[in-house]
Amino acid sequence: MNYKFPIINTIEDVLPHIEGRSEFLVVEKEGYTAINYVVNKDDTFNISEDNPTEGAIRRECRGLIFDTSGRIISRPFHKFFNLGEREDTQPSQVDITQPHIILEKLDGSMIRPLVINGYLRLATKAGITDVAMQAEEYLVTREDHSECVEWMLHMDELGLTPIFEFISPENQIVLEYEKADLVLLAIRRNSTGDYVSTSRHKWLGCPFNTVANHGSITNKSLTSFASEIKEGVDNEGIIIRFDDGQMIKVKNEWYVRIHKVKDLVRTERNVIALIVNNELDDVIPLVTEKDVEKIKTTQNKYFKAFDAKLNQIEEMCETVIEKYGNDRKSIALEYLPNTKDKMSGRFVFSYLDGQQLNEVLLRTVESNLSSNTKWEKFAEWLGM
Repeated sequence: MNYKFPIINTIEDVLPHIEGRSEFLVVEKEGYTAINYVVNKDDTFNISEDNPTEGAIRRECRGLIFDTSGRIISRPFHKFFNLGEREDTQPSQVDITQPHIILEKLDGSMIRPLVINGYLRLATKAGITDVAMQAEEYLVTREDHSECVEWMLHMDELGLTPIFEFISPENQIVLEYEKADLVLLAIRRNSTGDYVSTSRHKWLGCPFNTVANHGSITNKSLTSFASEIKEGVDNEGIIIRFDDGQMIKVKNEWYVRIHKVKDLVRTERNVIALIVNNELDDVIPLVTEKDVEKIKTTQNKYFKAFDAKLNQIEEMCETVIEKYGNDRKSIALEYLPNTKDKMSGRFVFSYLDGQQLNEVLLRTVESNLSSNTKWEKFAEWLGM
């Protein structure tokens, strides 16, 4: 858990560390490029003593944004974990005597501002999305709209990324909020990754509401404090943020039980659904060691099959393109009718359209999780 945030100035500081890793997406959009992870494998975010930079960089790939020149323009939260989720987040490994604060964990969507082609936009981890545009619509309705925009633009000039949680009755996850709001969670330096002290947020002139600060843990152990949090209701939990920027989250069991019932881990299909939706890390701390063993077995089986199928599809596409070029008519009339693997054949046109095959395959997995019958047939094709 204790490591130094890596310096990131350009996209070239990141790409070598995610090359060949199917769990990451590099998506070019109009005016910017976004880097995000789509699944979390056992070793995706490990930090080794031999090459600590590689793991540290990967932990940053949850919404990094670069402009068309490759310069970093937005750096939201690094990847951090639940208490007890990993070996280095076990209570015995967390030094709670270090300076820290306890922040309320809000139940909405992460939002941060971007300046694209001279215009201020709001974005989620994936960039400018439907949820981000909902946040933009809310921002326009604020009486202090001009002040908010001016402040966001000033943060951009300073090379800082303000990180918000967008909560709204129309964007409900589990908790119900009476009205929409953009709540400031943190401010981060784009290049170094350092977090600005929360005591300076208002000093920087922030016009937004800031996340509730509940002080620090005193006169009790982290284990007993976490037990109290896990017994809570009507909230998601808390985040412990240390002065060096490292964080750890503690969600209460009431929230997790509603969000994804623990019974979901009993079937392979539901475990895969948790994996592709990045929700498995919320469930693992709450299940038995026996269940964790079963989950890990399914997880490893899935990743092995996914990577093997992806390699197979990539080789097939390259072979087809080598023979037919961009002649879609010939591919449709000559190649597809004669291939035994009809499902893989469909990926050829996605490849020709410039789509990333790992993203297309992931969407195909998602589309086949709706029923056991559908999944069983698909899993056989995937090689599970």
